[in-house]
Amino acid sequence: MVGGLPEGSRDLHAACIQVTNGIAQLLEMARECGVPLALEPLHPMYAADRTVVNTLAQALGICETVDPECSGFLGVAIDAYHCWWEPELHASIESAGRTGQILTYHVCDWLCETRDLLLDRGMMGDRVIDLPALRRRASRLRRTR
Repeated sequence: MVGGLPEGSRDLHAACIQVTNGIAQLLEMARECGVPLALEPLHPMYAADRTVVNTLAQALGICETVDPECSGFLGVAIDAYHCWWEPELHASIESAGRTGQILTYHVCDWLCETRDLLLDRGMMGDRVIDLPALRRRASRLRRTR
């Protein structure tokens, strides 16, 4: 997670630029330490306070800007809970898989009766996400690295 809006700001675009610049500064240190950085987009309900990166496509755009060579030290964390709703999810997963940028995959289900947006997650298969299809797509492409 990369942080939400700076205090007093309502400018999502400027916050995304700030995140991109910050990731660019961290990437060299990550390479030197041999530690990859995974950008995890979170559901838009977290845009104000946790992260302004809300779609897999956004995260991949930052990766492309900061690391156009796809060096293996910058990629994405695919979290089913946060990205299952994205209209372009399958295309984004395929793009990340082709470039070897799927670094991790998190699994839990989305509950329609959510009471707590941070902690009220479903067990796998409890509700609405087609987790088997998502896993097949992400796993198949992750192995292509």
